[in-house]
Amino acid sequence: MNNNIKTIICISLLLSLLLGACGPAASTDEPTSTPTLLPTASVTLKPTLIPATSTPTSTPTPDLGKIYFSIRTDLYRMNLDGSDRELLLPNIGKSEHFSIDPLHNILYVSQWDAHLQISAFNLLSPYEVTLIDGPESGGQGLAIDPTTSMVFLGLYYHGVYAMDWNKGSGWTQLVNSTSLFPMLGQRGQLDIDPANHHIYFRSAFNGDCELCRYIWRVDFNGNNLIKIIPANGGDALALDLTERKIYYSDVPDNSTIMRANLDGSGPELVFSVPTPYHHIWDIALDVQHKKIYMSLWGESTGINGKAIARVNMDGTDYEIIYERSGNVVNESNGIAIYKDPATSDPTRQPSSTCFPGWSRLTVGKNARVTSANSIPNRVRSEPKVADNIIAQLDPGTVVKVLEGPVCEAGLVFWKVQSALIPGGVGWTAEGGGSEYWLEPYK
Repeated sequence: MNNNIKTIICISLLLSLLLGACGPAASTDEPTSTPTLLPTASVTLKPTLIPATSTPTSTPTPDLGKIYFSIRTDLYRMNLDGSDRELLLPNIGKSEHFSIDPLHNILYVSQWDAHLQISAFNLLSPYEVTLIDGPESGGQGLAIDPTTSMVFLGLYYHGVYAMDWNKGSGWTQLVNSTSLFPMLGQRGQLDIDPANHHIYFRSAFNGDCELCRYIWRVDFNGNNLIKIIPANGGDALALDLTERKIYYSDVPDNSTIMRANLDGSGPELVFSVPTPYHHIWDIALDVQHKKIYMSLWGESTGINGKAIARVNMDGTDYEIIYERSGNVVNESNGIAIYKDPATSDPTRQPSSTCFPGWSRLTVGKNARVTSANSIPNRVRSEPKVADNIIAQLDPGTVVKVLEGPVCEAGLVFWKVQSALIPGGVGWTAEGGGSEYWLEPYK
């Protein structure tokens, strides 16, 4: 091994150590711990350089307008309009689905192979960062909640698992195949509602049971498993937490995009993909610009190909922004957008309300941390997810409401006053639209 490669490996190891930090004790509102990249007990460092023929001339800097997608075993990146496409990493393995941690600039890619279900790539560098050992083979959907250091993974034959990579305590099975009978386990994309600690996932097919597949919801701790809505075709699933909607692909022919409320009510057809494409593998939402991005498969006979396409959230203005012909059908084609512009644009002003009519608090009146929660309510210096925690208010604490509400990342924040807060004031969350952490108090 030459000195240059040794230097690169040493730098990679040092950076990985510097990224680690322990989070605060559990409390209501999302934690602000900066997680270690992955649990040390499950990490295999692999600082493999991209071959010289595909190494960028400078270190790329991701922005709000990048799409990441895979063809065969290669990872690509391009702008949202399909321009400036580049091969980012070749030979990453057979990828299944993608998830991005925008706080730490990490792209996570699930893989089918046994015990190596997730690869993690640093988006600020052209190097592969780490591999995460999975519990079994059959890696499917995955989702990352960077503010709580949790990673969620679905397995085709085994259900849904979770791991806290700060603790490095290994995988915990949240949903097993028996709970999903007659289905096998989890299939396709998986997404989360962090504010309400909910996981949304699709079940895997098991024999011929006709129209029997569903989208399910389960809590982060594995409790309250329920069927949300029938979804018999396709693999795609993504949440719009701003409008509280779920988007998913379905029959006929796995080529339609449906939309429903997060509780499964009000299903409606949004769009049907025209021929020659017939299978929607993944979708990614650009909420700010009201766009749905799709990775598509071609017909199993006739035209064999893949495409990346987009359509407005109302089903209009369909366009293909990248297309590849040839024998690439029936191979995975994950897709992700780097940083959802709706929640990561630093110039965006928070909206006044998340859920009209939901909030119970009034400026100038008092509020109390509910006794229904046995953990403290976090107070932040600004109404922003992952902002600095300046205090924690125990259940029963009374505060004065000064300003709000402000909607940020699915939480309803209020500026409150209390002698328990350094400086006297700060922002704390009333809840996430379904659970109250603050209540009116006279």
